Amino acid sequence: MATERSRKPAARAKVETQRSAHPKADAAPTADAQAVEQNEAVSTTSRVPVAIEPALARWFDSMQGRFSEPEHPDYSTGYRELDQLVAGGLHAEDLIVIGGRPSSGKTPLALGLSQHVSFKRRRGVAFFTPESTADQVASRLVASLSGVELSAVRSGRVMDDDWNAITSAVRLLKQAQIWIDDTPGLTPDMLRGKVLQLQKEKGDISLVVVDNLQQMRVPCLRSNRAAEVAEIARSLKEIAKEAKVTGVATSHLVRPTERNYSNGYPALTDLRDSGAIEDVADVVIMLHQRKAGSENTDVIVAKQKHGPSGSFQLRFIEATSRMESYRSIDEIATAKGLSDAERNALAGGHDQMRRGTQ
Repeated sequence: MATERSRKPAARAKVETQRSAHPKADAAPTADAQAVEQNEAVSTTSRVPVAIEPALARWFDSMQGRFSEPEHPDYSTGYRELDQLVAGGLHAEDLIVIGGRPSSGKTPLALGLSQHVSFKRRRGVAFFTPESTADQVASRLVASLSGVELSAVRSGRVMDDDWNAITSAVRLLKQAQIWIDDTPGLTPDMLRGKVLQLQKEKGDISLVVVDNLQQMRVPCLRSNRAAEVAEIARSLKEIAKEAKVTGVATSHLVRPTERNYSNGYPALTDLRDSGAIEDVADVVIMLHQRKAGSENTDVIVAKQKHGPSGSFQLRFIEATSRMESYRSIDEIATAKGLSDAERNALAGGHDQMRRGTQ
């Protein structure tokens, strides 16, 4: 490495000498100049080999923290079932892909993660939405936090009683460290530059969300969709590693009529446009609703590099664009002031619903 560093000043000196001798050459950089610039560009993302001892020390410190406080907000996703399944929650440098059909809850789940990271962890979130506008994302957040239907929030036709909830939600969101970027035609290079610039200007950005990755573009690969999406997926993983953030990207799934098997549950091969998505991602989550319009949403961890696959259920309230955990029977009974008989009846129905997910 020392030899490489010593070569760069010499190479640059050679380039500057050539430029001074030929002033007009500035318009057409020499091969030496291009080589120096390429080497320096690579050096900004390249990592040097490290001894195993410091790597072990970092891992051990992290493991101790997770062991002593398994529900610590620094690690939690905000969904206890997901935390239990994906080794304690969010991990820096991981890429999590959330796949689902339209209106299955992909964006609400991504926004739920963003809210938790911002409000509970007090960390920054960069939310990129090439297919929507910043105003649309803001209205979803207001609806989710206030409990007021999204259609009412967007139209302004709300009941008098809803204004207090909306005002409270807006007050909370003003304090949130969430930055929304709605640049259309977002490219991997643009995304990388924006993330690094945000980190430089705002400090602690720990979650980067792209909703959704199929809306990103790689101009030089537009003629080959599979190669384009593969490059996007690889770039998202590289950006997560370089910026030391958790990357989350939503992804479309193929239409049911395009699948070559009859099983109703989504599989990794259903990720649209490229098999590279499943190869690159550390965690792939599939969302599935067995019955149209049902709040019960199967959350299937179809792939996890560092742990088992599995599934559980979340409650998707489409009207308010909110994805939430099912509360325990005791919490529901207490909140509703139910009698013992009503509680037992509720428990029976709850157990029956859960058995249906197995």
